Amino acid sequence: RARTEAREAPVFLSWEGRFWSGVIDLVLNEGGTVIGVDYKITKRPKQLPPEYEQQQSVYTEALRRVFPRRQVSFEFWWLSETLAQ
Repeated sequence: RARTEAREAPVFLSWEGRFWSGVIDLVLNEGGTVIGVDYKITKRPKQLPPEYEQQQSVYTEALRRVFPRRQVSFEFWWLSETLAQ
């Protein structure tokens, strides 16, 4: 039921004293909530590595800036688990 807002959305921002760039694989709007998604093809780790936590924080901040009056969340989708089924 979600609506696609963007695919492969480029991210360029200055945040916490650093410059960041990347690509959010998918941006959805579900009931007014904006959800950023990054696909991962590796096996899901038991705990997110620090670089994934950082990526999640940066991309969430980028979405907050683009959608300032919306609730924003960010998710990793582990495709290796989906493809293995």
